[in-house]
Amino acid sequence: MRLFYALTFTEAAIEQIEDYRSTVSSLINSDSLVEASNFHITLVFLGEVSASQIKKYVELIDSLFLETSQVTVNEISSFQRNKEQLVWLAVELEDWLVELQQSLHTQLVDLGMTFDNRQYLPHITLARHVPVIHRLEGLPFTPFKLQLRSIALMESYFNNNQLTYRPLVEIIR
Repeated sequence: MRLFYALTFTEAAIEQIEDYRSTVSSLINSDSLVEASNFHITLVFLGEVSASQIKKYVELIDSLFLETSQVTVNEISSFQRNKEQLVWLAVELEDWLVELQQSLHTQLVDLGMTFDNRQYLPHITLARHVPVIHRLEGLPFTPFKLQLRSIALMESYFNNNQLTYRPLVEIIR
C-alpha cells in the first residue's frame, strides 16, 4: 500500500479550495484537476508499505497533536517537472506546522524509515500533469485561512484510473 500522513480539511475549506481550482481550470485541461475529495497537505510521504508494517504507522498517529485549527494559504504557484507542472496553493510555513512535520519525521526515522533531505514545502495540489504553457506566478491572489479537519494516515491508490486517497485512520480535530 502507498501511504502518507496528511492534514485534511473541513467541507467549508474544501469549497474554498475548489474556488481556486476553478480559476486554474480556466487555464488548463480539466483532466489534470485534482478531485476535491483528494485535497490535503502532505506531512510525510511513506511510499510503499507492506501489510505487516501498517500497524506501527497506524499506532504512530496517536502521538500526533494538531495544535491549531487552521492554515494560511498565501500563494498560487507550480512545480515544474520536465515539460509538465504541478499546480498548487502554497501553505504558510508556520512554526507549529514545521514542528508537527519534523516530529513525525523523527518518529518515522526512529522506526527505521529513510528519507531524502528535501525541504518541507506544505502545499495543496490543484492539478497534475499540466503542460508548461501558462505562468501562474503573479496571478492576483489574496491570502486566506482554511479550517483543518484532521491528521490522517492516508492510502493512495488508483480506482478506475483515477488517483484516490482515503484515510486509514485519522484524528479529527
